[in-house]
Amino acid sequence: MADSFDIGCFPVTSKIVKESKSELLCLYFAASWCPDCTPVTASLKELYEKQDMDKKLFEILYVSSDSSAEQMAKSAESSFGSWSVIPFLNVEERTNLKKHFKAYAGKEASMLGLGMDGRNGIPYVVVINCKSYQVTYSGEVTSGDIHLSSNIFLSRR
Repeated sequence: MADSFDIGCFPVTSKIVKESKSELLCLYFAASWCPDCTPVTASLKELYEKQDMDKKLFEILYVSSDSSAEQMAKSAESSFGSWSVIPFLNVEERTNLKKHFKAYAGKEASMLGLGMDGRNGIPYVVVINCKSYQVTYSGEVTSGDIHLSSNIFLSRR
């Protein structure tokens, strides 16, 4: 399923999309404490680092469900390094993205004022085309030898 995304509602995300030289932006909703996220994070990192960094197909923007700024920073340092992140203290944008894409941890549901029905949970990947702002919630994107399929993808052709 693909539809348009009003990127202007999300300032940090909008800035990254507009400045990106990559074709795609993957919003990666995850947390360092989440055991299901660990293998996905590792696979995303591997796929990200295998790209030709001069002609990157995709960028990754981490939307954290970590419990603290320290936990998020430690995870970024040890697990994914150079990805972009929504700053932990930018609670408004992280919350709005989580609500918009219904991608949040179960323990966040009451804090976000949302229920569990229709929730996508974490880990969750949303792929945004940086040129058309088309969003892929489920499905596949292939370019060259990199194959992405949003939620949860990870293969290299």
